[in-house]
Amino acid sequence: MAKLKIVQSELVMAFESSDPTGDAEWYLDRRTGDVVLITQDWFDAQDVQDWQKDEVERWTDIEKNPESYLQIEPAKKQKRC
Repeated sequence: MAKLKIVQSELVMAFESSDPTGDAEWYLDRRTGDVVLITQDWFDAQDVQDWQKDEVERWTDIEKNPESYLQIEPAKKQKRC
């Protein structure tokens, strides 16, 4: 398996994020190392604006290739032993 370059600050942001509504999800792309934020707005959008198209395409890829993504749960949601 190839080594991934993951931007540490983005990964930390995903772990430290807090979304009380549950409308946001963070993913790590196992192929590229990208840390991706997807919000409910991206995958419920009927009329997608040009600036949203990349995120909608990413969500589509997550749905089609779930094995390529790892969902990142914020540290606040993770249970401690």
